[in-house]
Amino acid sequence: MFKKAFSLLELTIALTLIALLTVIVTAGRNITNNANLAAIISEASRIEGAINGFYSEFRQLPGDFNNANTLWNGTNGDGDGILEWNSNEQNYFSDLAKANYLNIYNPAYTSLSSTYRTMDIFDKSNNVFYMVAGDNNAGNLTSPTLPTNSSATRADNYIFYAKIYLNSTNYENFGASLTAKHAYQIDLKYDDGNPIAGEIISQNGYNASQNTTNYTSSVTCHNSTNYNLTIAYEACRVAFKLNSGSY
Repeated sequence: MFKKAFSLLELTIALTLIALLTVIVTAGRNITNNANLAAIISEASRIEGAINGFYSEFRQLPGDFNNANTLWNGTNGDGDGILEWNSNEQNYFSDLAKANYLNIYNPAYTSLSSTYRTMDIFDKSNNVFYMVAGDNNAGNLTSPTLPTNSSATRADNYIFYAKIYLNSTNYENFGASLTAKHAYQIDLKYDDGNPIAGEIISQNGYNASQNTTNYTSSVTCHNSTNYNLTIAYEACRVAFKLNSGSY
């Protein structure tokens, strides 16, 4: 005797349930994604708030502060208002922590090559960090480098959300930490959607090898006009401009 076949109604119900489950799963992923992106902005804002508090009290930027040694046995900066790469950034979060403006941070990122620097980082999971660096080269960071046609000007300071990898000469590079789509979503929602202008800019990152130690090559986050939304892998490092006009 033949088994009873599915009726048209039963098939319709089954397909409807599958469609509903797909919608629910997709919506759940979108909610999680939006929450993760909002958390990135929230933490960057928290760091900026700590910076503003520090500046309000000491009239200098953390890391650049030239009286750190006297007040808390720290390392003095030069007090020029610019967070020089490979100099002031080494003590940035340390100054914030010692002045009680930020109490959760990694005291120093230990260079993967002993011949190169350490630097202060705000530690995240999966080799992702918040780092701070400023312009000390008339519109271009010495490393990482801002786009030459970006709107960045001298003495702009930035919070970077990036990964750290070594290049072939064991020099650390700020690696890609977000897909172009996610970087664009952050930029569009909280700024202007332009990858090289405004308060949030994005840069080409570096794609890491499997051992997460060495980067393989530079990857294209955007073409200076539009984000490269056709690629699914991490290609962007995002930089949030600090309120440099007030410093």
